Amino acid sequence: MDGEQYTRLTRRIHFLQEKRDGLRDKLSAKESFHAAAWAEYGSELCAGGMVREERAIEQEIRAVEGDIELLRQVRDGAVPLEADPEAVGRLEEIQIQLGRLQDEKRDIEAFLARIERARSLLG
Repeated sequence: MDGEQYTRLTRRIHFLQEKRDGLRDKLSAKESFHAAAWAEYGSELCAGGMVREERAIEQEIRAVEGDIELLRQVRDGAVPLEADPEAVGRLEEIQIQLGRLQDEKRDIEAFLARIERARSLLG
């Protein structure tokens, strides 16, 4: 990896960390608001909606954290930016094999369905 790529990765990681921190602040504010609203209005509120809002933000935080970790791994050399041609070739072979197996599975399922149908016709 050259210096330019390293710098781009580092900047992107920093951007995502700031985004994550902003989401954490948003979640904290939302939780505080919900707690205050619940204390004030109680069961008149829709607790399910509150929980959904908080969970959506938590999910977004987890996604950003996953992206940060991935980019760190790229920056540290654990994950390459270019696919290994051998791995790509192996994947293509496996996809062909899976296609054959799925075809064979469908044939067997159709055959077994015919047997079941014949048995049901005979009572």
